[in-house]
Amino acid sequence: MDTSVTSPISINVSPDRLSATVQTVGSPAGTPSIEDVTAALQAAGIAASDDVQANAKALVDTLAKGDPLPEEGFLLARGRASADGRDGTVAWVEALDPETPLVDDGEDGAIDYYSVSAIRTVEEGGLIGKIQPPTAGVDGVDVCGTPLVAKGRPQPVTLGAGVELGNDGVSVLATTAGRVLFDNLKLSVTDVVEIAGNVDFESGSLDVETDVLVRGGVQDLFQVKTTGSLTVGEAIEAAEVEAGGDVVVRGGILNRGRGKVRAGGSIAAKFCDEADLHAEGDIRVSREVMNSHIHTEDNLIMPGGSIIGGVVFSRHGIEAGILGSEAAVPTTIAVGLHPDEIRLIEDTAKQKDQRLAAIEKIRQAVGPLMAQLKRLTNEQREKATELMYQADSAEAELKAADAHVEALHQKGFGDTMPSVLVSSRIHQRVSVSVGDRVVTFHEEFRGPIRIEQRKIKNYAAIVAVNQLTGSIRELPARKLEVEPAEAAP
Repeated sequence: MDTSVTSPISINVSPDRLSATVQTVGSPAGTPSIEDVTAALQAAGIAASDDVQANAKALVDTLAKGDPLPEEGFLLARGRASADGRDGTVAWVEALDPETPLVDDGEDGAIDYYSVSAIRTVEEGGLIGKIQPPTAGVDGVDVCGTPLVAKGRPQPVTLGAGVELGNDGVSVLATTAGRVLFDNLKLSVTDVVEIAGNVDFESGSLDVETDVLVRGGVQDLFQVKTTGSLTVGEAIEAAEVEAGGDVVVRGGILNRGRGKVRAGGSIAAKFCDEADLHAEGDIRVSREVMNSHIHTEDNLIMPGGSIIGGVVFSRHGIEAGILGSEAAVPTTIAVGLHPDEIRLIEDTAKQKDQRLAAIEKIRQAVGPLMAQLKRLTNEQREKATELMYQADSAEAELKAADAHVEALHQKGFGDTMPSVLVSSRIHQRVSVSVGDRVVTFHEEFRGPIRIEQRKIKNYAAIVAVNQLTGSIRELPARKLEVEPAEAAP
């Protein structure tokens, strides 16, 4: 805040109240005295500690000499920020540290940041790390002398199943082989089903309620189902894979149009070829998606990677290097609302007027009768009551349908506006839809650009925002045409 007093001294107190400086001094009859500075400090509500008084004298001496004030201002008072308490934690051994990315075994030896959510396992007796105790918070004080109370009540790490303290009282060892978990300050080791080779005729298909680690790959026509997470050391082929948690594939996913991968968490892989993926979390691909059907309820993240052919839907957004190919392979990209949801919204709107008309017709016909129930026969009374019940039920269904449509809009365009970020280029015959608006590219379009929906002159437009210059270009969009739902047999 800026506080001025009736003196040549102008004091500026920082927004966080942790510093007070003098940036300008007026032109009094003489050099400002220590009393002038003290009066300005009091008017600003700044506590006159010994340090502040010493700084005030140094300011007067500086002005008396005619020396200029520092550009950032002459510091008169400095507070002390509070330091919040920190919970206990684990100093991991490198192999188990969640922040340590796994190394890609490709020719370039690059770091594969897309495998950081892999299952981390430990052998029985193996060292996990060392317990770090919680750190107490430290209170601070601002330049006005007001205490700044540290936040938080730091808690220690607790040990769960499968772990124990070493002889030094801080090292943590695994008492069983399995997956290392650290959740809500509780460290434990849980069982992991480990397949040393492939999921094939030797191992058979899996249906378990624990994490699964496959050192090899998952071969054609086999099934892996788990309520936990799945890590695959090589590739998933034309197999059926379903996990309640994350699916991490060190190689690629090659479903060849026959298999599928479903995850309640995220999916990560090097590449996807004719794959069918559905994830509630992010889908991360480090290299290429070809002729695949991708559905993520979060983000598709593949900076520098290519999407060639197929149909890709992401609820919140897509980040890629290239869309389509020089061969102009048709590629369909959608964010925000899924075509099935757009169809439902349109069908609901079409049926609404018809239903409202039918409800109104019933009420107009039955309303007068309900006003004179005593004159009706029992049969007429029952019929009128039944028709009014039908009208009330139809109205309730309409309200529920409207609420569902509103929920879909909120789901697709809620907290964050969905977009498609392309760092390199978009090729011909690529279609990008945001909500119910779609644009098809008939010539190459250079990046880096972000494609998103914006309101222009009261209508929803699809625009390309240049990420280097910030310039905005409206794209020739049209309403997305969705196929009508198939009638029930």
